[in-house]
Amino acid sequence: MDRPIPSHTSPLGPADLAVIAHAARDLRPARRAERIAGTSGLLTALAGLASFPFVLGSGVGMALSIALVVIGCREWSLRAELRALDPLAAGRLARNQIALGVALIGYAVVQLTRAPVLPEPLAAGGQLDQMPEMAGVIEGIARMAHYGLYAGLILGAFLVQGSQAIYYARVGGSMRRAYARHPIWIMRTHAAAWSGRPPMAEPPAPAAPPRGGDSVQIASDPPAAAA
Repeated sequence: MDRPIPSHTSPLGPADLAVIAHAARDLRPARRAERIAGTSGLLTALAGLASFPFVLGSGVGMALSIALVVIGCREWSLRAELRALDPLAAGRLARNQIALGVALIGYAVVQLTRAPVLPEPLAAGGQLDQMPEMAGVIEGIARMAHYGLYAGLILGAFLVQGSQAIYYARVGGSMRRAYARHPIWIMRTHAAAWSGRPPMAEPPAPAAPPRGGDSVQIASDPPAAAA
């Protein structure tokens, strides 16, 4: 037979539970960012590993593959700091995205400064040596594809990694506002429940008080149980 669930007197009243629920809603952006960081970090690291066999012998290509693996693993590992509700983790994730964008743009710029690799029929002694007009057309297409590919990579990295960095920065702002709005003990409770470990000894100080002149709650301990 199932044992009945024991009933204990809770030190939390309805008002306390309402504040806890309000804090949970304010922390939804952080939970969403944690899932995004996990997916993005895993895909970035896998892209670096998958590309490594194709760039063997190319110093720039190998450097980019290693950078992708390192940056992806870094983004994956920062999920634990988000679970601990550390607002600084969002800033680290933003800088990680900037580093990824710099790596991709740097790789593309290096490739743009190099001559494109032409198809084998266009190489010296190739099959199209006897048809210079056709060879010129194909060479022009190959060059256009080369420059278009790496120009598109620069634009894509600027837009995607830039917007991702802005997103993480906004998540950090929302976490700081949550710390400013809610008592510290509530934020520590959420951090312990989400991360599965004791929260940090000293919570981060809020960046600024909430808008509208509302006072910041600074209670650091949960309400005492009724006698």
